[in-house]
Amino acid sequence: MKLYLRPVDTFTFRDHRDFQAGEDNQGYTFSFPTPSTIYGALRSAYIYNTSNFTDFAKGINNEVKEWMGTPTTYGNFNVLGTFIEHDGETYFPVPFDLQILKEHQNKQFAIPLQLMKETRKTSDDKPYRLYAQHIGKSGSGANALVNKKDLIKLINGTNEKIELKYTTDFIVSEDKIGIAVNSATRTAEERKLYQLTMYSFKTPNKTSFVTYLGKSPSFDQVPYARIGRKGRPWLIEVNDNTLNLYTDSELDKLKDKIKQTGVAKIVFLTPSILEGGTERLTNENATIRLNDNLELDVLTVATGRPEVIGGFDIVKNRPKPRKNALPAGTVIYVKIPEEKVEEFVSIGHLNTLTDDRKPEGYGLYTIGVSELIEEE
Repeated sequence: MKLYLRPVDTFTFRDHRDFQAGEDNQGYTFSFPTPSTIYGALRSAYIYNTSNFTDFAKGINNEVKEWMGTPTTYGNFNVLGTFIEHDGETYFPVPFDLQILKEHQNKQFAIPLQLMKETRKTSDDKPYRLYAQHIGKSGSGANALVNKKDLIKLINGTNEKIELKYTTDFIVSEDKIGIAVNSATRTAEERKLYQLTMYSFKTPNKTSFVTYLGKSPSFDQVPYARIGRKGRPWLIEVNDNTLNLYTDSELDKLKDKIKQTGVAKIVFLTPSILEGGTERLTNENATIRLNDNLELDVLTVATGRPEVIGGFDIVKNRPKPRKNALPAGTVIYVKIPEEKVEEFVSIGHLNTLTDDRKPEGYGLYTIGVSELIEEE
């Protein structure tokens, strides 16, 4: 199942940093919600339309308890991930193992980096490196997006130059000036002006956020949710389509390619909270465990700066401890023994890997294949 999320008005999302009007004149915002934001909003909307928050807190409504849990526990409801959908196509964050090329008319193109095993000594004693295929200035893939067809090409080593989209192709920003209001007197307070950036979709009739769900109750009777700063209303439209990246025939071809090269990629489509971050993946003899039977050697990692994930604890009535998450687009290169290829592909073509907040939509990943070039 997937849910179309369409804002009634402008929208914005705050980051983890504190903001107090009068002390800070600029609030830090961004145009794309964290997994926790969407999960919390949908959870609250379902509880509001199915029962009430008092019964939820007491755990006396069995249906709500089954799906949404209690204030201290998760229920069966889980989110896979939230993305931008435009004109019927879902757009995903670009992987970090790409060379970004700026060509004519300031358009940005991407082509995969090449994995190479070096023989010369390096400062970290790691023999595996990612190298660009083209000489010249490269750009940044921050906030870049690709549709499903191009994503599959990129994570499986295409030689094509894939044109990229950016969030600014779908979302426009506008600065808003505000003033703090005294909650008791409902009057404006002196010297408490502030500025926030608000956002809207360029073409609201063609563009929306789309949230794919795993296990979920029906949202047919949940017409809207309050999402983002100030709990602004968003309309919810239910659709029965599920998230599928590969066909069965494409998975068979992927198995054959991985058996030939012995190298595969784990590509995160949403942020992932892994204890120890990338340090545990870059140590000598680093491994990653996908399940109890599948532990793989890590060759190298392509990632960006960690995202800081916050949130509010409704039980303790205070902010949750902040955690660092690997950003969406992180790629982990792993070595696959031939006897483990079948299991790797069967569980990995769409799965989750995160050490915390799994039901909220963290750690969604897919897989691809890579060739390995050995230095002569």
